[in-house]
Amino acid sequence: MATATRPAWYAYGDGTGTRTPWGDLVTEVVPATLTSGAFRCLDVRVSSELAHPDYVHHRCDEAFYVISGQFSMTVGEQQLAGLDAGASVYVPRGLRRSLRSTSRTGRLLVIQTPGDEQDDVLAAPAQQQSGSTVSLAQALAAGGIELITTHQTPPTAPSDTERGISCSSAQQR
Repeated sequence: MATATRPAWYAYGDGTGTRTPWGDLVTEVVPATLTSGAFRCLDVRVSSELAHPDYVHHRCDEAFYVISGQFSMTVGEQQLAGLDAGASVYVPRGLRRSLRSTSRTGRLLVIQTPGDEQDDVLAAPAQQQSGSTVSLAQALAAGGIELITTHQTPPTAPSDTERGISCSSAQQR
């Protein structure tokens, strides 16, 4: 993978916003193409209107930073509640996670690393023509994301500490 050798400027609004099937608006603010695939940064405006499915990123780690609103999150077996502005959560690849806005709306900054393997993931909701969860799951799986349906039993995994989950919150500081 080539390393970026010059700084890059990317005006907000230059990115293409994508509406997810559960109502969130996701905009790339630092595309992986600007970091030679090292990471990508997303602005996620979350709607609490529809439930977010549990999912697993198999190819990238994610860091979440709460800009506004309040969230609860489940990572592995750990329940994280009261995540409000200033809270951050790091989730290594391979762990099941779910996210829910506990306020009417919220905004997150999400950093995924590496970023180069996620190129087609943002296009998956737009490509979904049938409205089927199965077709969406198949499109996301091609980008390394597994949607977990509610009737599946989560796999047994090492403890969150063993897997490297960390969480910081403005309230805990």
